[in-house]
Amino acid sequence: MLSLVFKLVLVIGLIFYSSDFAASRQIGSPRYVTLAGLPNLCLHRNAASCRGFTLEQAKLVCGYKVDNTPITVYAVYTNITSRTCVNDMCHVRVGTNVKSIYGSVDCSGVTYVKCTCTNFQV
Repeated sequence: MLSLVFKLVLVIGLIFYSSDFAASRQIGSPRYVTLAGLPNLCLHRNAASCRGFTLEQAKLVCGYKVDNTPITVYAVYTNITSRTCVNDMCHVRVGTNVKSIYGSVDCSGVTYVKCTCTNFQV
């Protein structure tokens, strides 16, 4: 019975998680940055290296504020909401002071880590 409840909660969570991304629209163009001095992010699916990705590192990739937002909105990056390895790529979701806007950072590489920051609005 407990495993059935767990599965049901998991399925409901995945539906809400996927609908969040499905309802999002990209804001502006992606930003590309190469960083040095980071650990080998997600090398051999080493999730610990991705979990260590910081807000300061995300700001190096994305900048301090979200570009291409409507004039009436001033969105700045405030926190990391999730970090996960997707194969050899570290995927980091960066929250802002505007609940409906977030940044998505994807980084991969060994010595020089190539990162992309794309902003979305829900």
